Amino acid sequence: MRPTRPRGPAGRRGFTLVEALTALALCVLVLVFLFAAQAALRRALGARQSPRGRDDALVTDLLRRVARDLESAAAPDGMGPPVLAVARDRNEARIEVRTAIPGPGEGDPRRFALRRVEYRWTPAGTVERTEAPWPPHTGEAQTPRRWAEGVASFEAEAWHGGAWRDAWPPDGGPELPSRVRLRIETRHGTAAEAEVWIPAGGAWSPVEG
Repeated sequence: MRPTRPRGPAGRRGFTLVEALTALALCVLVLVFLFAAQAALRRALGARQSPRGRDDALVTDLLRRVARDLESAAAPDGMGPPVLAVARDRNEARIEVRTAIPGPGEGDPRRFALRRVEYRWTPAGTVERTEAPWPPHTGEAQTPRRWAEGVASFEAEAWHGGAWRDAWPPDGGPELPSRVRLRIETRHGTAAEAEVWIPAGGAWSPVEG
């Protein structure tokens, strides 16, 4: 008498190793395609939103950096040219400042390193930053670093004598103003401004206008 093969769940044949590996490979391929599609979608959305996002980051970063240099402006006696120079015309805008960069003994003014920092904007839309020791070291090259691109306007004004001035220093005035107003606008229309108080330039006072 031939034995009968059992029926029901207990008699079902399981998956072979080859079948299991095939199913796993198919799942991996599906996941790869899904991740690729998601990455493409993110790139497409990023490309659509990037001009405004890049401009916001550019303006914020540039304002923060210029403000930090201005806030650290130092005016030691007998150091030569103006501590702060602001100039602007149709072809160029420039901010030059002697700033005290904290050294290893941060908090101790005697250990601050004096640096000459210059920001220069041109109608091409670039803002370059140059930093060098002060007084200048003989033979040391001062290579400008391109700090930002796509900047349509880069303006700075100094507060002195109850009015904002687009050029500094004034004839017979102090070495430093009490504050500087910065305004930056990109070619996509993103604009921001900030007023920077310069501790070495005098006490804080309300500004009107």
